[in-house]
Amino acid sequence: MKGTLITFSVLSNIYSVEMIRLGHSLCINCDNKMYYAKNDTPARSVTTTLNEELGQIEYIFSDKTGTLTQVLLLQCSSHSS
Repeated sequence: MKGTLITFSVLSNIYSVEMIRLGHSLCINCDNKMYYAKNDTPARSVTTTLNEELGQIEYIFSDKTGTLTQVLLLQCSSHSS
């Protein structure tokens, strides 16, 4: 009986954490401020752990005025005939 109670408690905690993650994911999907007008792209969370992954960001590059810097990497190829 004791082992069953412990198993139930652990599964209950896992279920609760997943429901909280799902709630955060739904909030990200419904947030109108997380919208990129240039490409007409709203925020879309495809995983329930996105909120936790965003918390792991260490560096945000900006210039001295504080505006975010966009880094574009272009792939160039040359074909010789």
